[in-house]
Amino acid sequence: MRLSLPFTLIFTIIQCFSLCKAQHFSVQPPQNAFFLFSPVAANSTENRLYLHDDCPADSEQFVSIAYGGQKTPTKLQSTLHNVNCAVTVRVVQDTIRLDRPFIDVVAQSDGASLSSLRRRLCVSVRVSSPSGGTVTAHCELSPFEESRHSCLVRIQVPFSWFGLIGINATKQILSLSHVTATHCDALFFDRPQVPITLIPFVETAQAHILHKENGMELSLLSRSNLSFSLNSLNALFVHLSYNLTNEKNKELEEIELKAWLDSRFEVVNAASLSPSSWTVRPLTAARPGTYVSFICTRVNRNSSFDGHLLALLLKLRGVVINDPARHSESVLDGDNASLHWEVRRKIRSETATNISRIDAHRVATPFRVAPDSVYSIVAITKSNSLINVAVLSATQYSLPMRIISVTLGGSTRDVTALSHCISSEVKVLKTSPTCSSVYVDGSELRGMPAARVHVHYEQWTTQVAFTVWFPRLPVTIWLSNPVLHGITNWPVAVWKQLESAGAARQFGCTERFQHSEIKVLASFQVGDERTGERLYLAGRREMLFDVTTLAASRVHSVERSVAVIKIVDGRLLAYAQDKGTSRIVLKSSAPQIDYGSSVLTVSPKKVTIVKLSAMPIVAIEPRVIPISGQPGQYFVQTNIQTAFTHKYQHGSLSLFMLYSDEQMESLLDVPLNEYSLAVHSTEEHSLAIAHRQTSSVDMIALDDITDASVRILVRPPAQCRDPDGNALAETEIPIGLTFSVDSHRNSGIYTSNTTMPTTTPSHTSPWRVDTVAAIVIITLLLVLLCRLVSRRARAFNGYEKLVVPLLSRLSSSSSGGRDAEETKEWVWIGRPTNRQFTYRHDIPSAASSSEGDFSAKGQPIHSFSRRTALSSTSFDEPIPSNKSYRGSEISVFISPQPSVSVHANSIDGGSWRQERITMTRNLLHDSTSETNVNTGYEWGTRRSAGEWTPASRSWGNRRRATDYEGLRETVA
Repeated sequence: MRLSLPFTLIFTIIQCFSLCKAQHFSVQPPQNAFFLFSPVAANSTENRLYLHDDCPADSEQFVSIAYGGQKTPTKLQSTLHNVNCAVTVRVVQDTIRLDRPFIDVVAQSDGASLSSLRRRLCVSVRVSSPSGGTVTAHCELSPFEESRHSCLVRIQVPFSWFGLIGINATKQILSLSHVTATHCDALFFDRPQVPITLIPFVETAQAHILHKENGMELSLLSRSNLSFSLNSLNALFVHLSYNLTNEKNKELEEIELKAWLDSRFEVVNAASLSPSSWTVRPLTAARPGTYVSFICTRVNRNSSFDGHLLALLLKLRGVVINDPARHSESVLDGDNASLHWEVRRKIRSETATNISRIDAHRVATPFRVAPDSVYSIVAITKSNSLINVAVLSATQYSLPMRIISVTLGGSTRDVTALSHCISSEVKVLKTSPTCSSVYVDGSELRGMPAARVHVHYEQWTTQVAFTVWFPRLPVTIWLSNPVLHGITNWPVAVWKQLESAGAARQFGCTERFQHSEIKVLASFQVGDERTGERLYLAGRREMLFDVTTLAASRVHSVERSVAVIKIVDGRLLAYAQDKGTSRIVLKSSAPQIDYGSSVLTVSPKKVTIVKLSAMPIVAIEPRVIPISGQPGQYFVQTNIQTAFTHKYQHGSLSLFMLYSDEQMESLLDVPLNEYSLAVHSTEEHSLAIAHRQTSSVDMIALDDITDASVRILVRPPAQCRDPDGNALAETEIPIGLTFSVDSHRNSGIYTSNTTMPTTTPSHTSPWRVDTVAAIVIITLLLVLLCRLVSRRARAFNGYEKLVVPLLSRLSSSSSGGRDAEETKEWVWIGRPTNRQFTYRHDIPSAASSSEGDFSAKGQPIHSFSRRTALSSTSFDEPIPSNKSYRGSEISVFISPQPSVSVHANSIDGGSWRQERITMTRNLLHDSTSETNVNTGYEWGTRRSAGEWTPASRSWGNRRRATDYEGLRETVA
């Protein structure tokens, strides 16, 4: 059928588009990774991949691209190189109080992901203040040390970031971000931010009076019942309150605080909390660790003041030893750690304006030292959001969780098995009693932006909120071809309906129908019950997630007589069986509930095959490219190689049928029993074709000397094929064969008579290892060959069984062809090991006969000596021989050995001058079967036994048994 130019152009465009859309993309395992699909842009050839939280589900998750019978997997972790996915970072407490001005961050690595990276990782945490100040801290994780699979980052918050101190003061909000990299100087670019709230006061504070006199009170404030533990950080505050109604206080100039610290204490930080009224200047002793002084100078002349002068951050060093004989929290050495204070006031004298009076007061403030204790717990999960796909797949989906306890000293411990969890919304999210995981099982009814799980461990509690995304119902059942037709002139074999149970089964031929691909598409959302706002996971309502792999087992056809659904290589296909209408539905685990449906129609109209499209596929190179401005979304692009670039490279064919209704289908989706495929290469020396058991074809590049093309024919199945009928479709496509210089072809197929000079580099020694090995091997072969040729007839077994068959095989293969070579077999007639009977023909060679092999008349000269000898051994003993024959033709060859042997003993060798008697020539019997060969043996045995004895003379009047060592046979 000849098509018009516009029609041809349309089908060319359809062919190009179909070859692009024929690629099947899938993610394994299908967890937290989906391909996005938009029905509005269904004709688009771009493929978008969505990764939840911008991370693969595990280190082994991969994207697979199937095209033309080839499947190319690509691991996401090795492609994206996002090391942040290997570590989960959680903030222990997002509310920081003034008496413990530090932020603890726990970094927990994924063991499998960290092991696959096989390198150390550095977790950097940065805290930023509203004024622009930043503080950064680091910790390292190592896959080689189990104790370093997790770490704790403790960041000290400067006192100045708290702002004004007091209950009515404004709370400051900090911003925390983290990054994981192979080095500790990574940039914090485009990283998620976690808000941190600062509480600028001390709850339930306890006061230690340092000095109180004449309306002035100087005290040391701390947390109530404060105790220090090893490596713990605690803040102390110096509070001043005075009223200038007393005239003596009007002349107060400065206050000097001198503190003698315990040897285990370390001053980490000191700052002024009221810089507008008092300035603080620290001084240290000449000998470090002796004491430290803080000089507070009055700035303004206000009549009263009530606030914090100074803040100290202390850290306890050393080793704390528990005392088992006393209370569990007591220690054997150093139950208390004291701070000794000396307060000096500098005031102006009442009588002399230039003379100052200084008075001093001393006091001690003891603090209890206790073992390290837990101050908080934190729940660690890889993600704080969960996509509920269990509703569609009826399979439980869980998210692992760990409970980590954090102590004041900065140590961590996994207490998951000792914890207990309760979900606040069981209809949205469930949790295991031991806090090992949170999960959904398909019984949920809705989603929620903040489903909370309460965690309990001893007397400590915490809670963690999860965003649960729920599919928007009903889901979309997308059909690539909602109307299917029968195909003209394409019959397929089906079994006939049996009239009775005992009747023999018969098959008949019926028309074949098209098939349609099915996709289950869903949009995930959460709703805010207070505002009614709907949030979509992909950002847009029309952007759908391809969940076909998850929901494939729940998709059914209502009318199975019209269409049946099959899963082919991870794809969901609907095959038409008969004319009619059927509904494709997605059923829930509960009965009588359909999550979505679509109508599939099988039309009585028929379509014709317009064209067979073919495309060679040599290699598929996928690429995953991030989309700018859309975190977690990637473009998946493929680079398809259609030309062979080196010898013995394998390739396949992508075959598609184009129909008159502008639909197409891949032959890989058609069952094998519904068609017959024949693929031939025009140049077998350049391109070989190998048919697989599946519908795909394997092409092997052999050489690039000549251009090759492939001819493809598609016929109906053999049961319904007309021997004289035409093929359903056929086409011929060229195959590119361009080998690179590095993969130069071997000259074993095509040899060249041109000798190219070779240049040996000056730095290379001529006696290379391979050259020496080749010389040694050739020498050994020559020695072995000489030994085989030089031995007597008795020792010619190796030569006759190895060399002669090889030479004859080469000559026969060159003349008889491949078929004759494969059907021949060498068979050897064995010789009696005890030499009971020998029969030997000695034929003179050209070297030993002066007259030559032929006379002047052209007749052969029958000059030979037949010698027979009979031993005394019994003839009943069997003669060993090879009975393996596979054909009817026997070729007899004579070993190239001297016809006369010269012996040192004249009795054995006879005389050269002795007259030779011409004897009657024995007939040459041609064996046409194994029986004839055996008969020939028996006939020779009877002759030697006396039934028939020819008149002969031998040298030395001795009978010699005939030796068949030079005889061999080929059976074809």
